[in-house]
Formats: sequence, C-alpha cells, structure tokens
Amino acid sequence: MQVCVNGMTITKDVQRAVHVGSRVADGLIRWSDDAREKEIALIRARTKDALGCR
Repeated sequence: MQVCVNGMTITKDVQRAVHVGSRVADGLIRWSDDAREKEIALIRARTKDALGCR
C-alpha cells in the first residue's frame, strides 16, 4: 500500500508510521547550506527516535 507521495510503501502488518519530513513549497526561500544541514540532522534524529534507535 502506498502511503506517501514520494512512493513510500508499507505492508499490512505495520501498525503505525510517521512521516518525519516537512513539506516546504519550492522556490519561496533560498535556504543556506547551514540551514539545510541542520534540517537534515533534525530529520535523522527524529527518524532514529521514531525507530527507537539510541
């Protein structure tokens, strides 16, 4: 079953999934390299939390 517009799929045995990325309209803001790196670090940290990784 497809659950996200980016093509992510899950099987029926998955109870709950959380999409940790954010939706931002393209072209509105020109993000700095520093801001992009920090957002990627945040997404990685949230993904680890969601998966129960320490």
